[in-house]
Amino acid sequence: MTEQTVYRHVRALRDHLTPLPGLTRPEISDGTLVMTMRPRPRHQLTASEVRDLIKPQLPAGMGAYEATDTDDDSLGKLRIPDVLICPRAAMDTDEPLDPREIVLAIEVVSPSNPSNDYEEKSRDYPAMGTPPTTRSSTPATGPGPTSGTSTPAGAAPPTPTASASSRMANP
Repeated sequence: MTEQTVYRHVRALRDHLTPLPGLTRPEISDGTLVMTMRPRPRHQLTASEVRDLIKPQLPAGMGAYEATDTDDDSLGKLRIPDVLICPRAAMDTDEPLDPREIVLAIEVVSPSNPSNDYEEKSRDYPAMGTPPTTRSSTPATGPGPTSGTSTPAGAAPPTPTASASSRMANP
């Protein structure tokens, strides 16, 4: 069976799965369902505050959205960024977003599973064609925001990368 075939089977299973109490809809990576705890209110508060800070700075036609599926069928990956920036037109679908439409993915680091945000998603998003991921921390996970690969606590906030900036200006 090809990786794509495995992914399609796992995705069909995911689409019919009702998450257990306390769990989110799973993501998919390397042929595996990635089950995580539901975000706590502080996590969602941080995500919405980040979205609200970014939204007024976006050029016309771009939007900031929360918790939207994005997948790459050829790689067998489905991820759900906490906040993402993409053209508004890309959101006009009932299917997962094309990850190459996302100009910035933002992850709020979850204290219950930081390796998923710092390691797995840092590997998966670039492979899927999404620019470098920015991570934001809640008071429970420590200082933030950080960008790219793991950054020491207290690091300076990220500046937009050239590729992310140019993609926002020229979607």
